[in-house]
Amino acid sequence: MIQKEANMKRFKIFNLIIAGLFAVCINPTYAQNVNIVQPKIMVIPKTINEDDNPIDVLNRDPNIRVAITSIKTEFQKRGADIVDIEAKMNNVRKNSVFQEGTTGQGDIKKELIDRSGADICVEVEPIVTESASGNSVKLNIQAFDVSTAASLSAITANSGVFYSDIASLSMRAIAKVADKFLNTIQDYMNRMYNEGRSFVVKFSFDVGSAVNMDSEMGNGDLLSDVINDWMENHAYKNNCHLEGTTSTGMTYDDFKVPLIGEDGKNYKVNYLSRELRRFFSSIGLQCKTDIQGGVIYVKIL
Repeated sequence: MIQKEANMKRFKIFNLIIAGLFAVCINPTYAQNVNIVQPKIMVIPKTINEDDNPIDVLNRDPNIRVAITSIKTEFQKRGADIVDIEAKMNNVRKNSVFQEGTTGQGDIKKELIDRSGADICVEVEPIVTESASGNSVKLNIQAFDVSTAASLSAITANSGVFYSDIASLSMRAIAKVADKFLNTIQDYMNRMYNEGRSFVVKFSFDVGSAVNMDSEMGNGDLLSDVINDWMENHAYKNNCHLEGTTSTGMTYDDFKVPLIGEDGKNYKVNYLSRELRRFFSSIGLQCKTDIQGGVIYVKIL
């Protein structure tokens, strides 16, 4: 009898353990912590002057190079997918579009970021203090979405004062904040995977355009109606918000595009520009598109 009760007790405990494990497996709180899509991250030095580009800054100050290397190392330790800034810059400089003397340094920086293939750009400003009482490194770090230029996270890391070299102090500083910083980036990517990446889309008309938003396009629909139908049908999960319409323009203050396209590759905002041009062509109109940060400007000709 005692043995039977003991067996029953063990059986109940076993069932409780299985139930607990099952609850953990389906608990949405745990599911939210799963890395759905890992971002590609490029770490660059912050440029203060318009005439600077990241590589010039990197080469000019050895402390900045040390700080950038330390951050990349700490991120890689945690499994981050890092895009090498110098390799990408070499590709940009080989690009025939950018010849010496034909473009500003600011354009080179933009071209570097646009062509990097990175999802997230991390800009770093190291502040090094050296004194007889010890050395210290402060790292001002900011992450932004390459596609929209939206700021994701800004954090300051301090090494403290030690009789150590700059490399060791930089590693000490970034190690304190790397987990929190990368988790913020990952949470942002996971959220975009589920909800889509947000853009502002502004429609306007060229001076010589023969139409406006009140022009009838057939079946009693105005041009604004036709555009709105297309936008709602092509927004990710039909998620878009029309801020306002006038006879001369329309603005969507939140238009979602997928993070990953149907081909399994990162969805580029250029795809949306191309689809918009095709749409206007299909209704007998032409347009020009311009992308600036998180805003897509569409001018109807």
